[in-house]
Amino acid sequence: MDYIKPIRQFADKIKHFHIKDAKFYKDRFDRGGIFAPPLEYHQPKLPGLGDIRWGTVVSALNDIGYRGAMIIEIEDRAYEGDLQARFDSIRLTKNYLSQFIP
Repeated sequence: MDYIKPIRQFADKIKHFHIKDAKFYKDRFDRGGIFAPPLEYHQPKLPGLGDIRWGTVVSALNDIGYRGAMIIEIEDRAYEGDLQARFDSIRLTKNYLSQFIP
């Protein structure tokens, strides 16, 4: 999916932006097909650990002049074990994204 095109296409409508990532597994998709439940072929990940190119996303948001909120969504099962893991996931995500968002 081209996730940059909607940023440009709906630039005047974007008021709030969620930051989340996912890892797509083509081999699982090929096995299960389009009608398989989505979690059969993709897995939510921390931003930077999935397939989204965040430098390109932030660049597109800058190009359209977006200055609104950017909300980090933590949906990576590897960081759901306990409260410390959740805190770690926020720190890791913030550190990763700081190369794109001051």
